Amino acid sequence: MIRILYCLILSGWCLGIQAQPNKMYRSLKEIKKAPEKVYRAHLDVNLYWTPPEILYACQNLNYLILHTRELHQTGMGVKHKYGISSLSGKIAQLRQLMFLDLSYNQIFELPYEIGQLKKLRYLRLYNNQLKSLPNTLGKLVNLQELSLRGNQLNTLSQALEGCQQLTTLDLGRNQFKQVPEVLAKFTKLEQLDLGGNPIKMLPNALFKSLLTLRILHLEGIKLKRIPESIGKLTKLESLFLANNKLRKLPLEIEQMQNLEYLLLRNNAFTQFPKVIAQLKKLKELDLGNTTWDDIPDELKGSMEKKDFKISFNKLKKLPDVITQLSELERLNLKNNKLTKLPKNIGKLKKLKYLTLKGNPIPKEELTRIKKALPTCEVMF
Repeated sequence: MIRILYCLILSGWCLGIQAQPNKMYRSLKEIKKAPEKVYRAHLDVNLYWTPPEILYACQNLNYLILHTRELHQTGMGVKHKYGISSLSGKIAQLRQLMFLDLSYNQIFELPYEIGQLKKLRYLRLYNNQLKSLPNTLGKLVNLQELSLRGNQLNTLSQALEGCQQLTTLDLGRNQFKQVPEVLAKFTKLEQLDLGGNPIKMLPNALFKSLLTLRILHLEGIKLKRIPESIGKLTKLESLFLANNKLRKLPLEIEQMQNLEYLLLRNNAFTQFPKVIAQLKKLKELDLGNTTWDDIPDELKGSMEKKDFKISFNKLKKLPDVITQLSELERLNLKNNKLTKLPKNIGKLKKLKYLTLKGNPIPKEELTRIKKALPTCEVMF
């Protein structure tokens, strides 16, 4: 028991947030009784336009979430009926703060005093109304995660280069027309999200300094081409390129031998990107809703694939090479023009789910497929 307790305490410190006391305060009534004992607080702020004053008396507070529950849907996405619209400079009084989440509010600007939170490691500001950020944000030298998704930002100041410890940066669904130049300064970045911005083009130099990236989101930004420098991202594990206008992939992608997840749905490919076959560790490939009608034999190079989605295409024939993907667990062939599958489809011993909806497959062929794959759930 003592050893278990020691491990729990140690894991809490490893996360950078004090494990004791670990009570989460969820009401102002509790906080007012003894604010000096409050280390963690998670409050719904539907009825407040600014954070309750009592919070600034919580000098030991290191973990704070202020959300609103009252949401409504509009054509532009989720908007917030209530919630915080302004943040006082008094936030600087919370010197011990390491985790601050002000997502799902209506905050228009941040006070410059936020730069005084020297211990802050996680700052989440999803879905607010921010149009700019104070330069003092660059003084948060211990910041590891900055999440700004769903605001109205169109630029990032070079002053942010002081945040040299950043490993996660989410800029998705803002108004960036160009990739902020300051990104090149974040050389420890592991996760980057630029999806949903009207960027259209990526500079070739973008990836030359982001060599530690593991996860990259570039979906929905109307890209027509990917710069060759993406091949520099040899540590990348997940690449999201869905909902763009790509017609081909650069051959340099072959260098990304740690890539496991590649999503290319809803692009303008007219042929299967053959370079994909060189990605030996690929586990999930989504090429749904493109316009090609054939799969090349080179596909057999990707033997580790576990999840393969080629729905909403024009496939009339599934090549025999698909049966060589011995690790395949999920195969989505929804809404193609298939009338049969390869005779040796039974070789896919690890296949658990097969989706054939929207294909003109005769009953006799469907019966054969189910018999060949007795442990697989076939959806038709």
